[in-house]
Amino acid sequence: ERGIEVGRIGAWHEAKARAAEVMELARDLASHVRDWLDRAADRVLDRLGSGQGELALAGGRDRRDQESDLASRLKEAWEARQRDRETPAAAMPERDASDDLAARLREAAQGIDREALADRAAALREGREAEERQVAEDAAREREMERQQEIEKERDSIADRDRDRGHSL
Repeated sequence: ERGIEVGRIGAWHEAKARAAEVMELARDLASHVRDWLDRAADRVLDRLGSGQGELALAGGRDRRDQESDLASRLKEAWEARQRDRETPAAAMPERDASDDLAARLREAAQGIDREALADRAAALREGREAEERQVAEDAAREREMERQQEIEKERDSIADRDRDRGHSL
């Protein structure tokens, strides 16, 4: 039973450590996404001009504290999207849209420090490998202890048997 509990505890610690790693990576990714969204909002404001800037800011940072009806916001967004689709001047050709998306993705990727990301991934991998080695060493140590206990039990049973033979004569 003890070996099973040790294994479960080790697995729990490993899961907890991986969850912490995921949480840290999610925080980093969220900051990159936040920066990218800020840049995208600035580009939209530049593209719309001064007369329509209020529409772009609707539901933005200034109004986060105000509660609004989600259904009405979704309905308004859907209607705005339908109006944009009906207007041919506002619609981009499909090729331009994909090129624009690719350009935005490239721009967002430039903000990521690849060396730091690779270093962090290597550190996480090394940490995980060290934990796996530790678990393997603990399991080997546990097996060795069990083997020693079996040897000790066998010696005791042999000694008891020899003592019983000596008394029976």
